[in-house]
Amino acid sequence: KIADFGFARALQPQDMAATVCGSPLYMAPEILRHEPYDAKADLWSVGAILFELLLGRPPFSGANPMQLLANIEKTDRVVFEGVQVSSDGQEFLRALLMRSPAQRLSSTEFTRHPYVRLDTNESMQQSTEGVVYGNDG
Repeated sequence: KIADFGFARALQPQDMAATVCGSPLYMAPEILRHEPYDAKADLWSVGAILFELLLGRPPFSGANPMQLLANIEKTDRVVFEGVQVSSDGQEFLRALLMRSPAQRLSSTEFTRHPYVRLDTNESMQQSTEGVVYGNDG
């Protein structure tokens, strides 16, 4: 299971939420501090999950949510030990894992970042090479 939308709801760009739900390891600091948050909190979570997928460990840890928050707040920037991550990838993850939502990537910046932006025509062509489509005959 990759996602659970049991508590999901849609937020408009100007909306703020205050509900605390989710797995602490992937919660944005503002949620751990019980502060209102916006959609940028989800981008923190994307960064935390991507970091763990690439490095095999979460970017921050703690025995409980308070210690986790303390570890996030005392760390200036995430480090990439034991694995090769491109400079675009490192910059992308660091931009997603900014403690301050004001400094964190926006959803528009996320989709335009070189680490995730693909030339649609070229990537579609490459991803469909060798694909056998249904036989109409």
